Amino acid sequence: MRSGGGICFSESSTRTESGGEQPASLMESTTRARQNRRWGTAWLLLTAALAVHVLDEAVNDFLGFYNPFVLSTRASFPWLPLPVFCFSTWLGLLIFAVVALLLLSVLVFQGKWGMKPVAHIYGWLMVANALLHGFLSLWQGQLLAGVWSSPLVLVCSFNLLQSIPRRSR
Repeated sequence: MRSGGGICFSESSTRTESGGEQPASLMESTTRARQNRRWGTAWLLLTAALAVHVLDEAVNDFLGFYNPFVLSTRASFPWLPLPVFCFSTWLGLLIFAVVALLLLSVLVFQGKWGMKPVAHIYGWLMVANALLHGFLSLWQGQLLAGVWSSPLVLVCSFNLLQSIPRRSR
């Protein structure tokens, strides 16, 4: 403790902008809440971008490219477990995934530790998805379904990855 003019300040406190004293744990709590809010917002933005990406793929006949590609890949590599989809199943699974990701955002906003690895996996999978759309479009020499929304997915993925709170010391 140090004394200044009859007022004692503890070593674990700091001055606020108004000149008052604020405990360090309250500042840490505020910082943590701000980090979680940023992380949760980034999660929601990526999930919204994914929903736009699903719409882009659905409207532009993604399965018209995907299913023949899978069938030719299976001919060369029969051990690869790549599924062929009908439109309703494919769209239903993607809608389910988007809704599940929206529901998980509650845990992200709460800053649950277990969501950090999930966020890393989610972010990097979406980076890979966005880049794959671009590379396959270049390889095919035409713009494939999903390529228009891929830059949005890529930016939102990096935003999520950058917003994941770092390990506190």
